[in-house]
Amino acid sequence: MPKVVEKTLKIKGNRSQKLLAKIWGYSESRVSQLLSGKAGSIELDFAQAIWDSREEDCEVTEGEFLEAFGYAKNFGDNQIYESAQEIVNHHLENLDSKNLNIRNILQNALLAKKYPILEIATNYFLKNNIDEKISMDFFIKTQTTESQNIELAFKFLPNSIFEVKDFFKSLFASLYTMNSNFPSMRYSAVISDRKVFKTLRGVYGNVTVDNYISVILIDDKRQAIADEFIMPTKGESNFTESILT
Repeated sequence: MPKVVEKTLKIKGNRSQKLLAKIWGYSESRVSQLLSGKAGSIELDFAQAIWDSREEDCEVTEGEFLEAFGYAKNFGDNQIYESAQEIVNHHLENLDSKNLNIRNILQNALLAKKYPILEIATNYFLKNNIDEKISMDFFIKTQTTESQNIELAFKFLPNSIFEVKDFFKSLFASLYTMNSNFPSMRYSAVISDRKVFKTLRGVYGNVTVDNYISVILIDDKRQAIADEFIMPTKGESNFTESILT
């Protein structure tokens, strides 16, 4: 039995494939392929989801898991990683350099629509009434008409379904515990993986929100916005359509 299947079955325990498909954020067919040894290579996001789902009595060690999935060595730059957290840290180190590039792509999308850029700032903070903060990486204030300015706050995230979900949990908590809403403010998570984008659209397709909240898909090769999924808003709103795509 391949080590990947062996370790995954131990982490799976007595839980059903259907349940784990929901927990991991992947289709039942993909989970079935994994457990039968027919899945081929397993992407980092999937491996991280499997590891995060382990139960307290799981006998699989982190080192065994990383070795089985091929992430204990030769990960990206031939560096050896001793823990899953080191892999995540390595993944996050690239975000700062990408932020500027992502900001330029979003700014150019606005300029292409003839929207003047009024202001760009980094570290836009949201704070709720239980004193928790989340930091959006940057916001861009633009003018869509002579009488209307719109502020767009962006959070650039690794291509991880779970990190995007965690971000939205914090965002929802901040927006819906504030004393007032700001209808001209738009909040977006930015990713560059089409598969993750598609999954998130499925997850949040029936979630209605008060504010404009979206997931933006960036095409790194074309250096452009590929798509944007906007969560359905409650009632009628003048801010339910993208001004980027």
